[in-house]
Amino acid sequence: MKYKNLSILFKNNPNSEDGLDGGTYKVDFNDAVLMITGEHIVITEHSEDGNTITGQVFKLNTVHSYKANRE
Repeated sequence: MKYKNLSILFKNNPNSEDGLDGGTYKVDFNDAVLMITGEHIVITEHSEDGNTITGQVFKLNTVHSYKANRE
């Protein structure tokens, strides 16, 4: 299913050296498809003309929650 707006709340890695020692951060996607498979979540964003699809894969254990708004 394609979503107009998709927000994913990720957990910060407390062992990371990026200075973020806990909590969460949000990443927004537009015109996106969400797939959960095994231990991963796959997000694909589609361009307005439909000629380009950009996909990203995240480990499911880094995701705190998500919110999706249909078209």
